Amino acid sequence: MTKSEYNRIDYIEEVIGNAFELLDTGRVAAAKEIIRAVNLQLRVLKRTGEKRYGNPSKAEE
Repeated sequence: MTKSEYNRIDYIEEVIGNAFELLDTGRVAAAKEIIRAVNLQLRVLKRTGEKRYGNPSKAEE
């Protein structure tokens, strides 16, 4: 993985922590927005990995 990808993972971990804090304080709508943004970041990381290493689920077939 590249440094950029590691940084993105660190960012995602931090943001998920923020979402949990928002949920603890009852701010569900704000937490949902964070989760949507994290989901998009994870999709990008997944696509990057598939392009670089191939799709592991297709390799099993």
